[in-house]
Amino acid sequence: MNAKKIAEKLRRLAKYEIPSQPFTSRELKGIITDIADELDPPEPKPEPAFKVGDWVEIDGKQYRLSGVPLCGCAYPHNQKWYVLDINGNEFTHYTSENIRKLDPSEVRIKVTLEGTVSPGLNNPEEGFYLSLSKDSYAYVRYEMLDPDTAALVRELLAAQEEK
Repeated sequence: MNAKKIAEKLRRLAKYEIPSQPFTSRELKGIITDIADELDPPEPKPEPAFKVGDWVEIDGKQYRLSGVPLCGCAYPHNQKWYVLDINGNEFTHYTSENIRKLDPSEVRIKVTLEGTVSPGLNNPEEGFYLSLSKDSYAYVRYEMLDPDTAALVRELLAAQEEK
């Protein structure tokens, strides 16, 4: 407790009686609140559970928050609800039990690569090479692909072997 600050605020409050400089009710409320806060500081506000740009998992699906989640609000049964702007356009309510903040290493991303395919040298049953340009290629495992794309790659590689 800072006695000097409290004394200063009380002196300002004592001047309220002087008719030539009356306080507005807003100023008076501010002074009284400041004194109360010096005597009994308010609890610090908790950090929000989620921020814009956070990756979260909701019911098994991953989303990046593009809007500001509002504060958690207590509802019956002590469930916390957050308003999330997912993909910039839809506000939805979720319980905190359905939301989990993801570590950056947990975020799954979809990568689109385009190129020509050639058999993998070590184990062609495991994966293949994708030529992205004349001097650039990537080794891709079949398990990384969706079933339709994996089937197409296998079909193209089989057709190359027939030639």
